Amino acid sequence: MLNQALRNWSDWGLAEKPTLVRVFEDGQNHHTGLIQSGDKKLVLKVFKHSFSRTIKAEYWASERLVSPRLYMAANNTALYEFIDDKGYKPTRLKELARTLSLTHHGKDKVVSEFDLIGFCDSYLVTAETVTQQWHAALLPALLEFTQDQTPSAFCHNDLVVNNCLFTDDSVLIIDWEFAQANNPWFDLGAIIYYFRLTKRQTKEFLACYQAGWESKVKQRILYTSQVAVLWCDLLWSMHVMGNEYQNTHAHRFEKLRKLVLKLDITLPT
Repeated sequence: MLNQALRNWSDWGLAEKPTLVRVFEDGQNHHTGLIQSGDKKLVLKVFKHSFSRTIKAEYWASERLVSPRLYMAANNTALYEFIDDKGYKPTRLKELARTLSLTHHGKDKVVSEFDLIGFCDSYLVTAETVTQQWHAALLPALLEFTQDQTPSAFCHNDLVVNNCLFTDDSVLIIDWEFAQANNPWFDLGAIIYYFRLTKRQTKEFLACYQAGWESKVKQRILYTSQVAVLWCDLLWSMHVMGNEYQNTHAHRFEKLRKLVLKLDITLPT
């Protein structure tokens, strides 16, 4: 798909015919690669779904400097500034919190609301009985999260580590396919879980995100948000990779089991 898209390079405003340097294998949603045109490196993405919604979010994020520059988007294809990711270090936590805070101020740009329960239900259709049983046990925590009174915001909704890029002087977010209005704790919970923040780091992160929020480390939303994030992730993974994912990635399900104990929930064996 990438090589096919490259046939249209003359429509992209590039000075020289680009070459495909590398194919990125991490993402499951789209075809993505690194291309080079002269001395300029760019990221080429060919979308499988959600093109219009994603591009709308990415133009907004690019203009506000919370994501890489978007050079071109047309016909399910987009071209982005290439970012040399330096990798996450705990010393960058404050910057990550500020980037996320800026992101959450864009609710006016979002036309749809993320439906957590509907998302889960759509992937439960192909799930095995044990997964259905786990969902039933988790449902009270999921509903508690959806009923939380925190005002909704413009959320990325997929803040795994690979979607956060750290340059020398900024933190940027990529891959906005799931961006919709949501409880901001969905993004906060993702950062806390995927970046494996300690309690001290979590307090620092929340304080930098919004003044006074460090006190929320004592509230249940800290755990219901992480449960919501992780369960959505696991359901999606099982749908894409098959139900055997639960056996090959048993450690992730064990982490969920330990996490829900904080909410007095015991999952089936």
